[in-house]
Amino acid sequence: MTRLAAKHEAFDAAAWCGVETAMRDGTLLVCDVWGADPGDPKPAVLERTPYGRSTTDQAERCSDQFAPSPRSAVAHAYIEAGFAYCIQDCRGTGDSAGSFDKYVQEGDDSTDTIAWIRQQPWCNGKVVMVGFSYGAACQLAALVTQGDTPDAVILDCGGFSDALTSGIRQGGALTLKQATWSHTQARRDASAKRDTERAGNLARHDLLAWLRRGPWIDGNTPLAGFPEHQANLLAMWRNALDGPYWDRPGLRSPAATLYRSGARALLVTSWFDTSLRATLENFAALSAPGAACPKPELIIGPWSHGDRWSSVVGEVDVGADALPENGLIEDFPTIRKRFLQKALMGDETPVIASPDQGRVHYFELSSGEPASSSVSGAALALGGKWRHVDCWPPVEALPHDLHLTDSALTARLGEPSIRRFRSDPDDPVPTLGGAINSGGAVMPGGMFDQSPLDVCSDIARFETPLFERTVAFAGPVGVEIWASSDAPDFDITAKLLLVLEDGTAVNVSDGICRARHRLGLTTEDFVPADTPVCIPVELNPIALRVAQGERLRLDIAGSNFPSFDINPQTGAPQGYPSERRTTEIAIHGGLEHPSKLQLMVLPT
Repeated sequence: MTRLAAKHEAFDAAAWCGVETAMRDGTLLVCDVWGADPGDPKPAVLERTPYGRSTTDQAERCSDQFAPSPRSAVAHAYIEAGFAYCIQDCRGTGDSAGSFDKYVQEGDDSTDTIAWIRQQPWCNGKVVMVGFSYGAACQLAALVTQGDTPDAVILDCGGFSDALTSGIRQGGALTLKQATWSHTQARRDASAKRDTERAGNLARHDLLAWLRRGPWIDGNTPLAGFPEHQANLLAMWRNALDGPYWDRPGLRSPAATLYRSGARALLVTSWFDTSLRATLENFAALSAPGAACPKPELIIGPWSHGDRWSSVVGEVDVGADALPENGLIEDFPTIRKRFLQKALMGDETPVIASPDQGRVHYFELSSGEPASSSVSGAALALGGKWRHVDCWPPVEALPHDLHLTDSALTARLGEPSIRRFRSDPDDPVPTLGGAINSGGAVMPGGMFDQSPLDVCSDIARFETPLFERTVAFAGPVGVEIWASSDAPDFDITAKLLLVLEDGTAVNVSDGICRARHRLGLTTEDFVPADTPVCIPVELNPIALRVAQGERLRLDIAGSNFPSFDINPQTGAPQGYPSERRTTEIAIHGGLEHPSKLQLMVLPT
């Protein structure tokens, strides 16, 4: 069922505005179609968004632009590249009908929309998908949902492999970017409906204070006037264990399903993006031996969430080569169009040219490759270099463990040691950078000088000796911490830092594990009082070259707020308000309790 609310006469650059398309349940979703000519059918690009189809985001901004390109410019670029272009409001957003059920509605709606496009006289039967962040989640949901799937996708900084382990929850904790996103989206919804009173009320909220209070109660939240956003967030907060809630397209993309997907795929992420771990896991599934996907390609930049127009990541300038138009030769919109053209032509050569035709392109951070630009507002300058390899992690990377002893990180196990620190839920360790998006002013992401946290006595710090030679690390990062406490539950947060020659320490990676989930996410195993237990923490992967005279540092604490929700340390049910208690956490080292940092090192 289709109704054209408006139609321009010139097909070559026309927009059919307000096209209503019925989903399988009869709900009408609204899109605009550009460059649709029934007399000259073309492959179609589909993009789906919850942010309003007339708006664009940072993915459409290049380094020489003051703002993202408008939607009309994006559409015309696709038309000039030989495509028709369809931009659709997701269910329950913009002009589309229905209720917004975050992430899980997108599989059926995407496949239904693809099926409709294929039947249109202006489409030659080929449909590809694009979209940034939530738009990437729409694409991935389409790949794992039975129905019409796209011929090619560009999974740009979004889409979950498993939202329970990365993206919504991590290590048993809730990533509070889901709360800041919901609050921002509620403001967008109110503004779009010209409801200035409700938009103003939302703007006046002290969101950090709300988050500090802990889990919210139905009806007593900043989202009380926005029941869909409130319900979506509270469900994420309260479903801490694995089960049917998580086992749905949109929240989980089984590797076995992706293995069978025949869509050509370009995956994009960055070291300081919440999509990082999921993107690498999805790439591994799509590129497994025998997988149906024809040679997927992966780009890992140094940016914050989609901020490819700037070389500043937080407060660190990583250099002009970090920009795609410099380090990857072309700006990202051009890379995107060329990839889609190659995909539909059956050309399986990489879209990013490199001497050895590598399909993984990653930016290695390093002070040895100094930043070649000076950007106003950057407090520090690092640098780096693009590397091109066949797989991730690089095949030559080898495990490298560093053991925690006293305050040191050493290659050898040391004597038994205990480091103690206080963990107070009412005075949590502040978040300072990291792989964070949608945090706004509450918690900006990226790399930051960590010296403001030097005054915090509730952080246990462990450092390597000065490096005697340059060493390159590339791959996953983890820690195994033997910890004890008198509390039945507590968090172990881990942050990996690069300490420069002048002593400045910048964050590189971090992670968290809630002690009750140290054995997995299908059950809760509370900690016996004053008994050391092994708590594994998965940090974000890295590509980092540590120069002679620099060192690595590992910071262990009991909180990282507001990046993650506060653990009351009582063992109370998660996602509901409860009393809190302060505890002392002990970190054990030595042969009996071998706490360690796990890295991957590249041969010299």
